[in-house]
Amino acid sequence: MCALYLPLPYAVLTLVLLSILLLFFVWPLFGLPISLPLRMLDLLGLLINLKQKAKHVQKNEWSIVSDWEARVSSTPDSTFITHVNGNTFTFKEADILSHKVTNAALSLSILPGEVVAILVPSCPEYVCMWIGMARICVTSGLINTNLVGKPLVHAVSTAVKDNNGAKVLLASSEYKVAVEGARAELQAAGVKIVYYDHSASGSKDGSQSEFDKMLSSARPTSYPQGTRSWKKNLFYIYTSGTTGLPKASLVNHLRFYSGGSMLARLANVGSSDKIYCALPLYHSAGGMVGVSCCIITGCTMVLRSKFSVSNLSKDIVAHGCTVLQYIGEFARFALTGSKDAEMDAKCGKTLRVAFGNGMRPEVWVPFQKQFGIGRVVEFYGSTEGNANLCNNTGVPGAIGVVPSALKFIYPVCLAKCDSETGELTRDSNGMAIMAKPGEPGQLLGLIKDDDPARRFDGYTDKKATGKKIVCDVKKNGDKWFASGDLLRSDWFGFFFWVDRIGDTFRWKGENVSTAEVAAAFSGFDSSTSSKSPLKFVEDANVYGVELPNQDGRAGMARLTLRPGASWKDLDFDVLWGELAAQLPPYARPLFLRIPATAATGGDELMTGTFKHKKVGLREEGFDIDKVGREEVVLLRDDKKKSFVVIDRDVCSKLKKGEIRV
Repeated sequence: MCALYLPLPYAVLTLVLLSILLLFFVWPLFGLPISLPLRMLDLLGLLINLKQKAKHVQKNEWSIVSDWEARVSSTPDSTFITHVNGNTFTFKEADILSHKVTNAALSLSILPGEVVAILVPSCPEYVCMWIGMARICVTSGLINTNLVGKPLVHAVSTAVKDNNGAKVLLASSEYKVAVEGARAELQAAGVKIVYYDHSASGSKDGSQSEFDKMLSSARPTSYPQGTRSWKKNLFYIYTSGTTGLPKASLVNHLRFYSGGSMLARLANVGSSDKIYCALPLYHSAGGMVGVSCCIITGCTMVLRSKFSVSNLSKDIVAHGCTVLQYIGEFARFALTGSKDAEMDAKCGKTLRVAFGNGMRPEVWVPFQKQFGIGRVVEFYGSTEGNANLCNNTGVPGAIGVVPSALKFIYPVCLAKCDSETGELTRDSNGMAIMAKPGEPGQLLGLIKDDDPARRFDGYTDKKATGKKIVCDVKKNGDKWFASGDLLRSDWFGFFFWVDRIGDTFRWKGENVSTAEVAAAFSGFDSSTSSKSPLKFVEDANVYGVELPNQDGRAGMARLTLRPGASWKDLDFDVLWGELAAQLPPYARPLFLRIPATAATGGDELMTGTFKHKKVGLREEGFDIDKVGREEVVLLRDDKKKSFVVIDRDVCSKLKKGEIRV
């Protein structure tokens, strides 16, 4: 009797391959795609690639700039990014501009190892800016261009607060109104505002901004590049914070590479592909996944600064795009808003794959058919998390797949928890109880500090980072990243979206912090706003409510007024303006709910520990029949710049999806 012994890594790989081959003959019997084994091999290949890359960068001085330089050297004249307005950069041209940015940064006394805040719209120059900064190990804080007021000040000051050199906000003149509105607070934080016009010809009046002048005069010089390391932060990308203000997620160089590698591998992207991106570059989907893929593969990004339903098909056809990046709202808008079926059908001549996240199950197949898309690759992930999932199998509605028999390769799990607080449900031994197939559970990802693929860097705010880590899940002393999202899985290992936990919801493609919105209602200052309706507001309970045919949840605020005050005392025109001045468009509540009679307090909507009750409010939503006559429900009307009372006719139209919001 003899036995064959294999080294452990090869034994594991052999087991995986045999399992996949076996399932080749089994899963068609269960209605699963015949191509599933090949897609599993793609996922396995992605994991192997990332493991190999991690080993390489741990042994060598490496940053994404290393891969950028290799790309420029190998394909200098290939198109890197082309904007639909005609502004096009080859890899070489982008590299030249990035060197000018590097010199300009040093002229501004931005030091290696520090941070610069960037508030610029999606354009080819945007990418050149952060590449130029990364060359000298400067981190770029990618500021959400929708931010105004306090959130804008917080995001910028968070980025640059620890700088020993200059604290610079590099801002497009396009956002001058928002920036100047916050100038006093920014200057109080020591921030130097430097404007950029995107053009050597300058602004409309012919003048050049400070940064444009610096770029025009920049000449190649030697400069200190610093020691390259995969661990260093390439970006700060902002997510909504439960404290009410944006949190800066730390994105290191290897994480940036991983995002592009995922798209390249699972969508089979090559150098001849053209990726259509109408997503903001300050978010991870466009700015990290899409751009990284272009650097890795040498393909081209076709960029539109803002998504446009009427131009989507025209852009894809005109530029011969083969890959489409999407988010769920994007797909739904395109499906319901397109008016040119003939042009949509032409997309299928070149468009072979759509890659993104948040595709609703009922939108998936119609969207795929309308635009002639061969495959849809859906992924789930957070900017900062280590529990990302991918569904490259074509199974509609699934956001990822990890075959149940192979979960030891990719350690994620679903743990039962409180749907309001996210607190894990534990057994008598203190270990987390796992959700069974079909049951909702919070997605967790195992943290291994010595494994680049499994580590969790978190945020600039260490306290916020700590809140995303749970311990003693499967054994004493283990650490897991808590996603804050409820998912469910089936018997095979497909994952499906359920809901977000607690105080954050998603609307218009953005995460909305209920605390940030509530804070806007408590911003009354009698010394400056004596006519403000906010003086009547004692408390705001903010939550998200579902709308027919809409992705995510629309914001709703249940207001408790000060004793003796009535909803009729509020000037809703003024309230609309005050909220617009403090919150980005996606965060402004679409609905208000206010007691119809003089206020007596809101204790009935608080828990015993003085936390807001939200479940019942979410279920009642904007439905005036469920809310009852004791309260008034109002709808934000952006044309009138006010809030208007919802009557039965308006309520009925909202339920039918006949009112565009």
